[in-house]
Amino acid sequence: MKYLSTLTLLFYLLFSCNPAKKAKVSNAFFEAMDRNYLRVDSLLKEYPDSAVTENEKVYDIIRQHSKQLFLLPDTIYNGDISIVVSADKKLCLVSWNTHLGGTLKWFESMALFYTADGSLQTQMVQDNEHLFGEENSSSLIFYDTLYSFPAGKETLYIAYGTGQGSALLSWQQLSALAIDGQKLLRKKVFPGNKSNWLVEFDISKLKREEIPMIEVMDSGRLVRMPIATDEGGFSFRYDLLEFRDSMFWVKK
Repeated sequence: MKYLSTLTLLFYLLFSCNPAKKAKVSNAFFEAMDRNYLRVDSLLKEYPDSAVTENEKVYDIIRQHSKQLFLLPDTIYNGDISIVVSADKKLCLVSWNTHLGGTLKWFESMALFYTADGSLQTQMVQDNEHLFGEENSSSLIFYDTLYSFPAGKETLYIAYGTGQGSALLSWQQLSALAIDGQKLLRKKVFPGNKSNWLVEFDISKLKREEIPMIEVMDSGRLVRMPIATDEGGFSFRYDLLEFRDSMFWVKK
């Protein structure tokens, strides 16, 4: 019996955790994305509307590979695509550079998530009310890290990402998300009743190596947020945000 158990474990490791299998999955997805980029880039200059339509095909590419994307480690591919998966394997964020922007990099993000009944859903991340004062169909944020922790009866996910408003404007943002029923909700847990917390720096006001980074600690419960000056420089001060009583509070 001991021999059979060992043999069973060996087969499990070979077939369910096979790196070659993961490589095949990732190759198929990234190859499809590369082909899409070639079409977008070839159309963009003379046929921009067609390039936009071509980019929308990315939604189907992601959906076609949705289950397999949960198998991948956190990945950044060619600086254009980011895949991050939560520790509980219930949420995956796929962000990509659409190549449709100019000095403003036009990123989009799609969330893949498992609901309580085990079904896999997809939903675009529309979370840039900080940037335009209203909801928009694109996040403009390239998410590359995902934190999570229990918050009451739900799991709160804190996504970290970056963006570029222009050649000089550097963005960093945290977004709070939670799975509720069949939907992924933005949770207004940041000060000011906001679901996102964004900091913007004008890199002409400071040296690139001096750009301070948002620091996330304790699985997302504690955040050290750099404070920008009115001119977009660095004030050399930080806000320390702590999650308690269902909200983030500035810790005094």
